[in-house]
Amino acid sequence: MLKNLREEFIMDNDNSLKSSYGFTLVEKAYRPNMEDTEAIVASIIALYKNAFALNHIPQFTLINDSTSEDIHTDRDAKTLYISCTYVYWSQLAYQFCHELCHYLIPHEVIHSLRWFEESICESASLFFMYRLASYWKTHSLLKQPEYADKIFSYVDSTKNEFHSFNLPDLSDPDSPISHKFLEKDGEYHRMHNRYIANNLLPIFNSHDGLWQAVPYLCNIKDEKPLLEQLRIWKTLTPEISHEGIDNIIALFTPGSSN
Repeated sequence: MLKNLREEFIMDNDNSLKSSYGFTLVEKAYRPNMEDTEAIVASIIALYKNAFALNHIPQFTLINDSTSEDIHTDRDAKTLYISCTYVYWSQLAYQFCHELCHYLIPHEVIHSLRWFEESICESASLFFMYRLASYWKTHSLLKQPEYADKIFSYVDSTKNEFHSFNLPDLSDPDSPISHKFLEKDGEYHRMHNRYIANNLLPIFNSHDGLWQAVPYLCNIKDEKPLLEQLRIWKTLTPEISHEGIDNIIALFTPGSSN
């Protein structure tokens, strides 16, 4: 069915596909079976639309270049950049889940919360990859239901790569970990981001409406201490998100029993 709904074209030596699912896929460096990538991306989009309570996701271009290490999202250009080989479906899905989370935050997040944005997007990769694996198995995606087990294994293995620290230290702007995250490009301490993501994951698993709060992160405008910013975030979000945000606040609160 996907093949009948898509249009392929070649442009500037890149292999491109304009999908009816609301995105354009551009593959650089090699010429893969793009129908497989389209099916994976479309499945992830469906999972995100459900969790974020969205009728549609704004159109975007997804550029995959296995020769580049440049993985990021350009909101203004509506372009997501990933870097993985065609045969590594799990890697492709994991990177796309992360960048799609960034894309669904419509504007830039203030500097002091970019580490938090990165950590939430890392948690999104974990959360939606587990759901993709379940979907893959039950719907026999790409006619290979057995690949779901490889996705589960990929996420389990990735989760185990982290650097732990005392999360409430982030509520103190003068703590070493706060200074680390707030330095230039400090939001990209991946092993620390992963540790935060691992701790956020059970909260997202327990609160179905929490993902609906994520796009509102860009509406926090004041450079205040973390706990104040999180309380402001709560006031901006749908009520269905509030209990989950309270759990996140507790996660970073010194002396909390969370």
